[in-house]
Formats: sequence, C-alpha cells, structure tokens
Amino acid sequence: MKPIDILEKILEETYILSSALEVQDIDMALKTLERRNEWVEKFKSSNFDPTDQQLKILIRKFDDENKLCIEKMEDFKGSMEVELNQVKIEKKNLNKNLKIHEQYANPYANDSVGNAFDLKK
Repeated sequence: MKPIDILEKILEETYILSSALEVQDIDMALKTLERRNEWVEKFKSSNFDPTDQQLKILIRKFDDENKLCIEKMEDFKGSMEVELNQVKIEKKNLNKNLKIHEQYANPYANDSVGNAFDLKK
C-alpha cells in the first residue's frame, strides 16, 4: 500500500473514533483506536516522502481531527467520572440502609437491640 492510502485509512478510522466518542460508545471507540494504531504503525514503517504536499495536507487533517477526538475523550471521561461518583454515593447509601434494616429486622441476632418500643413488642 502507498503511504497516502495508509494515511487515508488512518483518517477514516479517526472519523469513526470521533463519532464513537460523540455518542459515548466506549466499545466501538476502543476497537477503532486499536485499528487506527495498527494503521499508524504501518505508516511509520512505510517509506514516505516528508515533502509530499498531499501527505502534509492529510497529516494536518489528521492532527485537527485528532485534537477534536482528544477533547471528546476528556469530555467523555468527565461524564464517566460524574456517573461513577453518583454510583458510589448510591452504593454507600444502600449499604447504610441495609445495615439499618438488618439491625431493626432482627435485633437479637447481632447483639444490637432496637429502641424501647421494639422491646415491648
């Protein structure tokens, strides 16, 4: 394959990656990133002419699109962190409520007795 064809495939994979990040599909983004990295390795190992104007244009397009992908990845990471924090808070509250429920459901089993009203039942 010619270096320009390889670079076009890299650019195509970058567009797919950008779309996957936009819809926040992590599986598709990871698979696309793997394929793109393979194409990048092929491009690095090929003998290309650094003075070729078509290659320079495609490299600039790739750089621009890659910057957008990086921004989308950071946004995606931020939204995932917010979601993860919410899940942690919900899990903590659930465990707390479960402990309270167990304490009042069977107060004698775990050596903790409820309030005086519970004892009079």
